[in-house]
Amino acid sequence: MRSLAIWAAAVLTGWTIVRCFLAAARNRTQAAKARALGCLPPPATSRPWWDPLGAAKVREALQATKEGRMLERIMGLYEDISHRAGYEVRTFGSVALGRSLISTRDPENIKAILATQFHDFEISGPRIRLMGALLGEGIVSQWN
Repeated sequence: MRSLAIWAAAVLTGWTIVRCFLAAARNRTQAAKARALGCLPPPATSRPWWDPLGAAKVREALQATKEGRMLERIMGLYEDISHRAGYEVRTFGSVALGRSLISTRDPENIKAILATQFHDFEISGPRIRLMGALLGEGIVSQWN
């Protein structure tokens, strides 16, 4: 029984490492595409040195969702990043469980996401779980 647990832990660890490498490759591809379109990297949320994968941010988001204050949390992030940047930030980046995320309230970006470049944007499980409580069922929080 113990060898089964060790084997399962090794498989889980290996799968996690593979997923991190795949995510990093996807992020590099997306960053190259953004640079080719003339985009600059967005300002990012701060995170402590001991949390390089952004697990604390995920815990905070889940707690805010549970308490029904996800909108306040997101608006607070925009205010914090804008204050640090010295200008009004309409798009920012963050890391959640090792995955790069981008949040935007810029009208042109939202237009691209919802209309002109709809198929370029992934609607994934985390977005559904985290944003569903705030937005309900709809294009931003549903599977395609």
